[in-house]
Order: sequence, then C-alpha cells, then structure tokens
Amino acid sequence: MKNLSSLRMCLVPFFALSMSLLTACSGSDSSTPIDTTTPTVTYTELPSFMAVDEGDTVTLSLNTSGDGAEDISFIWQVSDDIDFTGQGSDTITFTAPATDNFTSISVQVDVDSSVSKTFGFSRELTSVNVSSIENITENKGISPDINLPTVPALNFEAITEGSTWYSELELAIEKQPIALERF
Repeated sequence: MKNLSSLRMCLVPFFALSMSLLTACSGSDSSTPIDTTTPTVTYTELPSFMAVDEGDTVTLSLNTSGDGAEDISFIWQVSDDIDFTGQGSDTITFTAPATDNFTSISVQVDVDSSVSKTFGFSRELTSVNVSSIENITENKGISPDINLPTVPALNFEAITEGSTWYSELELAIEKQPIALERF
C-alpha cells in the first residue's frame, strides 16, 4: 500500500506539469491566431411571383452582400428551357417568352454546395407570370354600354339604419354634387 501511495505522489506532479504545458501550447502554433468569427452574408428573398409582359427583360437578384458574398456560387433553374445569363452568380436575366395568352415560368435557386460551404440559405422559388401583349391591347368588339341608367343618389337606409358614423357619411355624400358622364 505504501508503494501505491508513493507512486501516486510521483505521478500527480508529472500530470500537473504535463497539463500546464498542453494548456500553454493550446495544441497549435501560438504565432497564428485562430479565426473564430463566422462571416455573415445577407441576401434578399425572391418575390413569390411577379407579372411581366411577353418580351420584357426579367432580372431576378438575391442581392447578396457581406464578407465572402462573392465566393458563394448559386445554381439557377428556369422552366421551359428558357435561356438566361448569370448562372453561378446571385443575379440572372432572361427575356419573357412570347405567349398566346398567359404562361407561368418557375424559377428556383439553390446554393452550389460543391463550391460554397454555407448554412442558413434555403431554396428560393418564384413564379414569373407572362401575359400576351396582343390580348391586352386588341379590341374584341366590346364597347361600353351607353344605355345604362343614371343613378341620381344612393340609398343605404336598409343597410345602415342605426349606424351613427355611416349616417354622417351618408349626409356628406348627399351634399356632394353628382356628375355622371355619358360615353
């Protein structure tokens, strides 16, 4: 038992000295400080949808900024095999295709994890709704009906009976001159 006690007495100072040397060295080169900061990159989410006319130039951008933003690579996917520019960057551009009436284009963007080691970015999706210019501007033979009756005043009594604020509003409306133009 005495031998075990003397062994402990010898080993305790040895371990204490070993631990202090390891703590002082920290296991790395003391001349090179360890960077423990995490670079923060911010981006703007894509709109859930946008409306454009055929032939319009469509630009979608994440507007990334911050330390290391230029090092992040993005993978864009645009439906209907539409050609676009900007693959790999945070911004793409394409021309809205011609359409007979209306079409919807799906756009998706992800971080290229083979190039960029990031976390916190989730897939962005948007829908670009394209309208035909011809259908908007062409006259389909529909014209305003000029034979509509003229309404001299509106009567809201059945709907608003007993409502103080609406009665005051109704009086204000009745005092306004009514000018209706005929087409």
